Amino acid sequence: MENLEESSINVIKPKEKDINYTKRKAAYVIVEQEDGKIAILKHNETFLIGGGIEPGENEEETIRRECIEETGYTLKNIKPFDIVKSYEFNKKYGNLEIEATIYTAEFDNKVRESIEHNEIIICYPEEYKNNLYHEYQRYVLRKYINQKGKKSNAK
Repeated sequence: MENLEESSINVIKPKEKDINYTKRKAAYVIVEQEDGKIAILKHNETFLIGGGIEPGENEEETIRRECIEETGYTLKNIKPFDIVKSYEFNKKYGNLEIEATIYTAEFDNKVRESIEHNEIIICYPEEYKNNLYHEYQRYVLRKYINQKGKKSNAK
C-alpha cells in the first residue's frame, strides 16, 4: 500500500482555500465477523477502530495498538483495503489534512479491558454506512459494502 501513487488516493472532502491544515496520518480497521457483521465503536459518536499514527509506528502497528486500546482485542488476518484523504475540521485538533490507511481484519484474542471505555457495536455494515461520525469513514464503509456485494454476487 505504501506504493500507491498520491493521485490514486481518493479525496473525500476537498481542501478549502485560505485554510491552514495540519497533516494527520491515521490508520483504521474494519473488523469483520463470520456472520457478515462488523465491529465499530461508540463513544458519543460512532467510528471505525483506529486513530492517529504515532512517531515510529507504521500503519499496521497503529491499528494493532489502537484495537487493543479501544477494544482490548488483538487482530488477525489483517489485509490492506484503501487509502483516503480528507480535509476537515475536528473538534479536538482543528483543521486537519487526514490521510487514512484502511485495513480489514478479524478480532483474535481478548488481552485486556479497553482503556478507552468504548462500546463495541457488532452490526451489519449497512446499518452504519451513513451514520459514522467522519465523512471519510462513511465513504470507506460504503465502498466496503459495495465490494462485498460484488464478491457475493460472483459466487
